[in-house]
Amino acid sequence: MSSRIRRSVSFREQLELSMCAMTRLFAQCEPAAPIGSAPLEDDDLFGFRVVGQQQRPSEFLQCWLDMVRVIFEPAPPGTMFLNSNWDLITAAVPEAPFRLQYLSVSSGSADGATALIKRHLEPRALELGCPISEAVACFAALCVGEELYERRMSLNKELQGTLGGGFTVDEALVAISEVAHGRDAARRAERQAHAGVTLDRQLSAGVMRISAWLFLHQHPTH
Repeated sequence: MSSRIRRSVSFREQLELSMCAMTRLFAQCEPAAPIGSAPLEDDDLFGFRVVGQQQRPSEFLQCWLDMVRVIFEPAPPGTMFLNSNWDLITAAVPEAPFRLQYLSVSSGSADGATALIKRHLEPRALELGCPISEAVACFAALCVGEELYERRMSLNKELQGTLGGGFTVDEALVAISEVAHGRDAARRAERQAHAGVTLDRQLSAGVMRISAWLFLHQHPTH
């Protein structure tokens, strides 16, 4: 079935605003080591330029797409995960300049989500010079096919346990109370590590993909 657009003018306006905002947002993600050019000016804000400035443009896009998937997942496994809670990300953005590391890896599911992190995500982070343990915040989107999607709740718990994040029971109760009183709950979590699971029907049976954002201090520690 298709989607019906009742207010075409509003749709066009919101689409334009969204695309412009996304382009400017991508332009903010300057590569740590610019590739032969100065930071982009307003006149250079074209889609291919703002993504092409990245050293790993395909991986950059894959991470953004998977974050969108997990935020807008229509059947989330719970309310205290990264699913639908984009404010967990915005609340963790440091006040000072920082580094955004993006990484995306895939593998079969024979050993589960923990093995995907330990055998693929963590080595990839080390390869890029940014151990996950050094991140001030970590956000992960686990994409699975229909077969594994039936296990989304257990997969999400496994993710949170491996990353050492999420909310404890006490933190969850505090967060619910904060929301009930109209206050920002996102900043109350002691550990800034959150994950969510989302469906990607294009993935083959048994295959998982995990994309992550790491917020790191401006200067590497080594």
